[in-house]
Amino acid sequence: MRIRIRIDRVILDGVPIAAAHAPLVRAAIESELGRLFVERGLPGSLAGGQPRGGTTPSLRAPDTRVAREHPTGTGSRIAGAVYRSLGTTR
Repeated sequence: MRIRIRIDRVILDGVPIAAAHAPLVRAAIESELGRLFVERGLPGSLAGGQPRGGTTPSLRAPDTRVAREHPTGTGSRIAGAVYRSLGTTR
């Protein structure tokens, strides 16, 4: 099975991360999402069979606590929230 996810933009409202750390946050999100899909498979309702090529134009992840100025941890937590949110969309 091949899963391809494309995230055009992540908006972090009120997150205490410096703009210079954005690439680290992005890399952590990509890495953690990859790990979650490999280890856990498709989340929640997607496991029931999302149509091939299905899209979600917008996704609002739940509020997530982040460590101040810790881009890798922040990215991992964001990925977990996104993963959980994907399982609740239809």
